[in-house]
Amino acid sequence: MTGKEFKIKRVTFDMTQAQIAKELDLNPNTVSRYETGDLPVPRLVELSMEAIEHRISEKESTQK
Repeated sequence: MTGKEFKIKRVTFDMTQAQIAKELDLNPNTVSRYETGDLPVPRLVELSMEAIEHRISEKESTQK
């Protein structure tokens, strides 16, 4: 996952950098560095983002 892809997912989740950092137990500066490409997004973080995406989609489908 690229930093750009990470940011797109975060924005799709309607979360701020601080909110996604808290969800992933990361420092908000780390999230910023992922998004700017200063740090590569680790596979574990990528998998965590997929889990958040799944949780959000399940929540939305049960609300319909």
